[in-house]
Amino acid sequence: MANRDLLKESIQTALDQGVHVFSFLPAPPTVYSDLYTVARKKGLKIVYPNVSQGEVQNILQYPQKERSVDVPVLGVLGTSSQQGKFTVQLALRRKLLEIGHKVAQVGTEHHAELFGMDFAFPMGYASPLQLPLQVYVPYLDYKMKEICQKKKPEIMLVGSQSGTIPYDIIEHNTHSLPTIAFLLGTKPDACILVVNSIDPDEYIRDTINAIQALGKAPTILLAMSDKEKHIRAAYGRTMISPRQMSREEIDEKLRHLEETFERPAVEIVSEAGQQRMVETVIKHFAAANTTGTQEEPCQTTQASVGE
Repeated sequence: MANRDLLKESIQTALDQGVHVFSFLPAPPTVYSDLYTVARKKGLKIVYPNVSQGEVQNILQYPQKERSVDVPVLGVLGTSSQQGKFTVQLALRRKLLEIGHKVAQVGTEHHAELFGMDFAFPMGYASPLQLPLQVYVPYLDYKMKEICQKKKPEIMLVGSQSGTIPYDIIEHNTHSLPTIAFLLGTKPDACILVVNSIDPDEYIRDTINAIQALGKAPTILLAMSDKEKHIRAAYGRTMISPRQMSREEIDEKLRHLEETFERPAVEIVSEAGQQRMVETVIKHFAAANTTGTQEEPCQTTQASVGE
């Protein structure tokens, strides 16, 4: 059993059944060339989330003169992992598409492209990326410009991973350097911050202030799950068990967030909450477009967002 390649066996089984393969684990052609040969002959694809070092090196060594990102960029950030950030990203895109806006999207989940996003930068749990942090910013900056030039969207959505700032600078495993690098590389003009119902107010405020200080982006809305996290440690492991909150608990927490932070707060899975999210985004960028307050280089030249 120890000598079996279960990934190879699984891909072979899928190809035998005549279906395409999306692998969450790396399946490089240099290792599985025979499988890729079989796939080509059958007209099938083998895909896995990856950013090659060769591509990054080529971009950094021979930078392209891409045009600036000239549409609004909205970031979805969070105070921790397992919050619903991906759900927020999908809901925003769906709502914007429903009202006729052309959306481009960059995700950090392994399966981002499976859900129709334009580019996946899989920096989350069990990331296959083997890139030094210092290349995140120039590489993401290039990809943002490339997507903007090719797709010509009216708005770009970018979604990060895990927390934005560390809980404790002493504990290295709580540091959030990849998220900060992602923020600097994608340069959102405004952000939605996903929070937990158990987050201390001070930590939420510190996160909002950090996003403004580091990314020069205002946090225009807070989003919260309808589940409350219960975190417990046992045998050296941390386990999270979600508890469904009552309607009264959700409403009370949302009221508290709005009163404390003086900005809209919504429930992620609520249809009314998702509608309020997209209305807040449109209103913000419409006002920024009218007053000309957006920062360079992401000027809002597409007035259709917010009309």
